[in-house]
Amino acid sequence: MTDPTAFIEEILAMWTNPDLNERLDVIRSHLATDIRLHDLDGTFEGEAELERFSASLRARFPGARFHLTTPPDIVGDGMRVTWTFGPDARPDAVSGMDFILWDGTRARAIYAFVTRPPSP
Repeated sequence: MTDPTAFIEEILAMWTNPDLNERLDVIRSHLATDIRLHDLDGTFEGEAELERFSASLRARFPGARFHLTTPPDIVGDGMRVTWTFGPDARPDAVSGMDFILWDGTRARAIYAFVTRPPSP
């Protein structure tokens, strides 16, 4: 089995990594070919759609990064992690929780639950 913390940290970093080859390496090594990401922005399936989602994050939130806030919690083939998203790990950053179905090496589905901070 892959180290769960390293696994999820590499996936989280991949979304905003500006290097295409590094992003594709993570997609190809950590995600099933028929991966599905379910997010508030829609459902994205496969390498090309994940790359499109990644590009939209980088365009909308330049300089933002995901920061893991809890170690992965695993039950069976499910992994749950919490994170913040922003230029740093500020308390007012966007936060969320991902639930991932995986086989110990590759994710086959990611469900992203986003909690936006309250408006001032």
